[in-house]
Amino acid sequence: MKPLLTITLAALTLTSCKKICPEGTIVATNASPNTVHRVKVDGVVYGILYPGQSLDLDVPEGTHQIEFADANNEGRGCEPVTVSVDPCGIETRSCSN
Repeated sequence: MKPLLTITLAALTLTSCKKICPEGTIVATNASPNTVHRVKVDGVVYGILYPGQSLDLDVPEGTHQIEFADANNEGRGCEPVTVSVDPCGIETRSCSN
């Protein structure tokens, strides 16, 4: 019975280590020295970033548009960019203006 128990435990260990990722991550960083940015992905505001701050945004896999807008005067901080996110993937974008 020992060999069967060992094989079963090994199979359970291998199965439990697999990571299932229906989404990926966009790391948004405000690299501006003075501008506070409002971060939007696909038109939805995800947060406010002060200079030097970063935010991890979990998004579904696929293509997304990320925008850093000036949070104080509703103007654009940087031009919107399109990013492709893979399952379990990490994409990094920053704005410095």
